[in-house]
Amino acid sequence: MPKLATRAAAGLAWGLAWGLTGLLVLGVPPALAESTLAMVKARGRLLCGINGQLPGFSVQDDRKEWVGFEIDYCRAVAAAVLGDGSKVGFVPLIPRNASTPCATAASTC
Repeated sequence: MPKLATRAAAGLAWGLAWGLTGLLVLGVPPALAESTLAMVKARGRLLCGINGQLPGFSVQDDRKEWVGFEIDYCRAVAAAVLGDGSKVGFVPLIPRNASTPCATAASTC
């Protein structure tokens, strides 16, 4: 049972981190948001930073395909922005380096 509680706490922490990230993104000045959108459209692919190890959020299934809430969310954003939910790449992140790809444009975050 403690292992389940640990996973639940980790999932909650990860969800809160993404929620706060979303709030920060919504507060981005329009000019910066437009340049990010232009960058994604020019690349032709949305890069999403994901946990990659939390069942229900983002893991690889038996066929080595990414599945979970984070994956579905990224595919929905790619479909809305690029017109195709398959135009998405997934960048597994670990908590200690989660902000580095955002700062270096390795992922759209």
